[in-house]
Amino acid sequence: MNEQQVPNLEAMDERRARRFLEEMYAVLSAEKEYAARHEDYVMEMPQSGERIRGRDKMLAFQKSFADHSNPPTIRVRRLLVRDGLWVGEGIIDYGEGTVLNSVAVIELKDGRIWRDTRYFAEPFEAPEWRSPWVEPMGPDTAPAHVGLASGEGRSTDERKIRQLVDRQFAMMLAGDFEAAHEWYANGVIVEWPQSAERIRSKRNLLDLRRAYPAGVQFEVRRITVRRDLAVSEYIIRYDGRPVHVAAIAEFGAGKVVRETHYFADPFEAPGWRLQWVERMEP
Repeated sequence: MNEQQVPNLEAMDERRARRFLEEMYAVLSAEKEYAARHEDYVMEMPQSGERIRGRDKMLAFQKSFADHSNPPTIRVRRLLVRDGLWVGEGIIDYGEGTVLNSVAVIELKDGRIWRDTRYFAEPFEAPEWRSPWVEPMGPDTAPAHVGLASGEGRSTDERKIRQLVDRQFAMMLAGDFEAAHEWYANGVIVEWPQSAERIRSKRNLLDLRRAYPAGVQFEVRRITVRRDLAVSEYIIRYDGRPVHVAAIAEFGAGKVVRETHYFADPFEAPGWRLQWVERMEP
C-alpha cells in the first residue's frame, strides 16, 4: 500500500475504520502502516516512558522489532470513532501463551494517523471478594449492549463533557466518593476486559468501590474529549504501587452509560531500541 492508496481516514465511520484496521493487521507490514501515518507522526508508550517521533523512526523501529519477536496477531475487539479520534481496543497474541489486551488512542490529522498512544495490559484473575457485584463476561469479551431510555440521546456537548470529566477527577482527588459517582447513569455498564468482569448499575459499582481493600491515589496525565466520548489517561497508586489506566467513558444525556477500564503496569524500556526512542517526561 502506497500513500496514494490510503483513503482519508478522517472521512471513515466506525464500520469502515474497523475494516481498515482489520485489513492492516491481518498481514502486519511496517511499510503499509508507514503509508497511513502523518509525516509528523508521534507514538507514545506511557508505561515505559518512551516516545518515537517521526514515521521514519517508527518504520526503522518496526523493522528492527521483527528481528526480536515473531509477528503477533492482532484482533480488534472494539473501535470508537469520533471527529478525528479513534479509540481501539484489541487483543495481541505474541504466541507461546503471551496474550495482552491493548488500547490505542489514535488522533488523526490531514486524513492520516498523527498521534498514537498505546497501552499494553496483561490479563488477570478476577478477585473473589468482588463477585457479589460483578458478572463474568463471555470468552470473546464482547462489549455489552448499552440501551438508552426512550427519548434519551447521546450527549454531544463537548464543553459539558469536559466539565464533567474535570469535576469527576476533582471529586476523586478530594476523596468524595459519593459525589464521584454522580456522573454515572443508574444503568451504567462498566467493563474490565482483562479480568472478564462486567458491573451493571451505579449501585453495584459504588458498593464494590466502597469495599475496595486498598488505599488509592490518582494522578491525571491526559484527557481527550470528542462529542459523547472521553478518554482519560491517568495513574492509580495502590498503596503506593503505580498502575497506568486508560478509561473510556461514553455518555448519554449527560451521564456515563458505559465505562471501560484497562490497567497497565509500568515496564522497563528495552535497551535495544534506544536509538529510535526518546524518554518521555514523568
